[in-house]
Amino acid sequence: MHITRYDNEKYSCQCNTPITDDYETLMDSDWVCPICGEKVLIEINIPDTQNFTVIRKRADEIVSGDLVFYYVDYQIHQVYNAERDNRKKNNTYICLKEFGGVSFPNEEYLECFL
Repeated sequence: MHITRYDNEKYSCQCNTPITDDYETLMDSDWVCPICGEKVLIEINIPDTQNFTVIRKRADEIVSGDLVFYYVDYQIHQVYNAERDNRKKNNTYICLKEFGGVSFPNEEYLECFL
């Protein structure tokens, strides 16, 4: 499974629950706050550019309209369709504007911009 990880990620939740910075614990919790059940907010600070806030969603959680970072071309793409991939078991076929369709394993995480 591929996941893009940044050295300086900071984690928070809208409910103000203190969120662990233990990466493995967050992976095990599906990037969800243990108190409110909402996705953990991830602040990414890339030096000499800007800060971003994203959430991590599994491919099978992606919906039309999401803005996702695709690690192949390092671009942000709007999703215009996401559906079960009939050709590959346990995969989701996601159509990315200005890129095309890509099949992802259901459990693969993608960064979604807020």
